[in-house]
Amino acid sequence: MFSKLPPRTDTSSTRSRKSLRCRLAGGYTMVEMLAVISVVAVLSGISIPAMHSPTAAASLSTSAREFSNLISLARSEAIARHTVIRFAVATEVTDGSNTQLRKASLWEWNDESQKYVQLTAWQKLPEGVALEPALPEYIRSSSYAQADGASVRGDYVTAQVGGASFASPDGETKMHYVEFLPSGTARIPGSSGRNALFVLAPASVNPDGSYLYHQGREAANWAQVNVDTLTGRVRLYRP
Repeated sequence: MFSKLPPRTDTSSTRSRKSLRCRLAGGYTMVEMLAVISVVAVLSGISIPAMHSPTAAASLSTSAREFSNLISLARSEAIARHTVIRFAVATEVTDGSNTQLRKASLWEWNDESQKYVQLTAWQKLPEGVALEPALPEYIRSSSYAQADGASVRGDYVTAQVGGASFASPDGETKMHYVEFLPSGTARIPGSSGRNALFVLAPASVNPDGSYLYHQGREAANWAQVNVDTLTGRVRLYRP
C-alpha cells in the first residue's frame, strides 16, 4: 500500500500562480488592450511602407534588367527586320523634361524616307537612377574589372565618341547610340572598341532640377551593361 500524501498547503507562490491564471482567464484589461493596439499601429506604420517601397538596390537592378532587355530587343529587331536598329540614349533634352541620360528608345532606318524613325516609345529610368555620362573610376577599380580587364575595355556610349550621335526629328532630343546590323553584330560608328559600355548608378536632383551624377571614386551600388560588338550579346555586371 502506498502511504497517504500529506495535504497540499496553499503557499504564497501557489496563490500567485492561481491569481495569474484567474487574471489570464478573465482576459486583458482595457489598459492592456489599448497598449497592444498602439504598439501594433506603430509597427504597421513602419513596416508597410518598407514592404511597398523598393530599396535603391532593387530599383537599380530592375532598371538594369529592363535596360539590358531593350538593348537585346534592338538586336532581335535588326535581325528580324533585316535593317539597322539603333539603341539610343538621350544625352541632351530641350523640352524641359529633365530626362537626359535617363531615357532610351529604339530607332529604325527607313529606306523610303532615308531617315531613322522611332520604333519604340521612350523607356525612362526611375527617379534616382541615371546613366553616368562617362566611365567612372570606381568601375575600373571594381573586383570584376581587376579579375577581367576586358570587362572595362571598350567605348562608353554616352561619351563623345566619333560620330555616334543624332537628333530627333523635332530637334528636341540629342542622342548617342550603339547600332545593330542585320547580322546581329553591333557597332559604334567611328569606334573600333570590342565593347559598348553603359553604367547605371544612383543620381540625385539638384535644387535647379538638374541631375547630379555619381562620378566619385567609390560607389556602393551600380550596374554596368556591356554590348559585345562582335556578337551583339549583352552582359550585365553588378558589384
